[in-house]
Amino acid sequence: MKVVNMLKVKEEYDYENQCRKLDGHIDNLTSELERVEKAKEQLERILYERNIALNEAEVKLVDAEKKLAEVENMPIALSEYQIEDSTCHKAFATSEKKVKYLARTLEEERYNYANIEKQLIEVLEHGSRKFSEASRKINLLAELANHHQAVDANPRAQVMAMWFGLFLFALFALNLFY
Repeated sequence: MKVVNMLKVKEEYDYENQCRKLDGHIDNLTSELERVEKAKEQLERILYERNIALNEAEVKLVDAEKKLAEVENMPIALSEYQIEDSTCHKAFATSEKKVKYLARTLEEERYNYANIEKQLIEVLEHGSRKFSEASRKINLLAELANHHQAVDANPRAQVMAMWFGLFLFALFALNLFY
């Protein structure tokens, strides 16, 4: 009877140990998911800010083009026209460089966002698989505990349950049981 009690205590300890490990793994996956979601939100905010800056640069470019058109239509002295024309061209070139830079930055951000989104999907799928695996193991442990309680009433069934428990323990130890 002492051996049976020792085996029961050993089985209960192993089940509790597995549950603690699974709880820790679930907590790790949850924190990783939260970190990825936070990074995704931050990237979306940066992308939004870059889009605003791009829109502002486009508005400035349109204004510069309008000013350039107005300057061309005004009757002014050649030297004043050349000064304003060069200023507008400089502003236009600067604006064009800014637009190109912002477009390039936007493209890089989109690429980074796509990579992070892929990583997020992979992490979510991995977490989902681990969570379903943990749920399956917890359900199996609960079934075993229920079966263990039912077997306690019958001495012959206790012996069979002990052998069955040793068999399952061996399977868990060898990672053969899912």
